Order: sequence, then structure tokens, then C-alpha cells
Amino acid sequence: DPEVVADALRFARRSEHPETTRYATFVRDYAAAEPSERAIVFERLSGLVGRQRRKEDDVSGLFD
Repeated sequence: DPEVVADALRFARRSEHPETTRYATFVRDYAAAEPSERAIVFERLSGLVGRQRRKEDDVSGLFD
């Protein structure tokens, strides 16, 4: 799912040091992984991104 990677990069860019975030680490790991290992790395990246998306959804509109 390209949206997972796009969101991971978006979340990483918000950091003062984006290259050291867990998002960036997982994206690098995914890119470097053997094809047989990519599914588990992507699953972990998806979980991390999903948690951040839920946090954003929880506060969306809260202060409108």
C-alpha cells in the first residue's frame, strides 16, 4: 500500500530529525529487505502508521 509509505514519510518529516524516526527506519528496512522478509517489515510499518493515523483521527476537529 503506497499510502502507508507516503504517510510514514509524512510523519517522519514532522520530526526535528526525520532520518532518526521509527518511520524512516522501517522505510529503510523495507527497501533493504529480502523479498521474503518484506511482508513482516511492512506489517510493522503499517501498524506504526495506523496508530499515528488513529491519533490524528482522535484529535481531528477537537478544537474546531
